[in-house]
Amino acid sequence: MKTSTLAGLHALLLAAAAVFVPARALDVTTEENAPFNYLDSQQRIAGISTEIVLELGRRAGIPMKIQLTPWARAYQLAINMPDTCVYSTARLPERETLFKWIGPISTNKWALFARGDFNQRIDTLDDARKYRIGGVVMDAKVTYLKSLGFATIDPVNDDTLNVAKLLAGRIDLWVAGLYKGKELIGQSGAKNIKPVFVVREVEYYLACSQKTSDAIVNALAAELQVLQKEGFLKAVAERYANRLH
Repeated sequence: MKTSTLAGLHALLLAAAAVFVPARALDVTTEENAPFNYLDSQQRIAGISTEIVLELGRRAGIPMKIQLTPWARAYQLAINMPDTCVYSTARLPERETLFKWIGPISTNKWALFARGDFNQRIDTLDDARKYRIGGVVMDAKVTYLKSLGFATIDPVNDDTLNVAKLLAGRIDLWVAGLYKGKELIGQSGAKNIKPVFVVREVEYYLACSQKTSDAIVNALAAELQVLQKEGFLKAVAERYANRLH
């Protein structure tokens, strides 16, 4: 009886999901932020969050069209365009009413990076207030620091520029995702940049425009609950584990 009931409920979910499919594919935007979302060697958008978002769409019967752009553009498109979502998005109080939220889909750490010759102690986040800090325009990390009263933040549109700025002494610290920071440092070939403080651990979401249908958002959220119970999210994260250290 239990198996029959579950099968019946699943059939109802599939039937209902068919009603939610938009006239065109759901537009989804993201940025280069390995290992959560990035362009792989075959020029495909991959990563922990990407796999989860695509699986949500597949199971809900909602086609998705994903594009990778600089974060400021990805973020603004998801705010302004109907039936558009962005990931991996940190859910902050300042952003709460801007989106319809689905998640969490993954977890990240934010860190402060410095040059190898930086010898000042940073034991708490307050210790970093006196330094010039690089970041990215409209990025959650910059928004978070500004909400705490940090006044010496110098954001750019492209995070790769922060590596050069740090090496040149134009900024003292750089706030980035721990894993993305290490990735960009490796790509640049720089040997003398190091993480000096973990700012916080943050959950990532799929954030959809307020002009996105509630039916679509609810269908994706329902499938996320199923994936969580199945252990799908944990399994995907474990497959990328080697990139997270």
